[in-house]
Amino acid sequence: MALFTTQRGLDRLVNFSDATVAIAVTVLVLPLTDLAGQGNRGVVDILADHGSVIGAFLVSFSVIAVLWTE
Repeated sequence: MALFTTQRGLDRLVNFSDATVAIAVTVLVLPLTDLAGQGNRGVVDILADHGSVIGAFLVSFSVIAVLWTE
């Protein structure tokens, strides 16, 4: 039985990986929407209270972006 490789198979893999990255980035953003709805607080107050969460988001987003572009 011979194996056949096509360009379409590679396109499917690329599209699947793009969709996976899009879902991962969407899941990363969801907790940040809770921070946005906390009323009339200033940016400095929000950063002081949730700086570690925002920092973790930035690191995760950066790692996903670097791995996606390679």
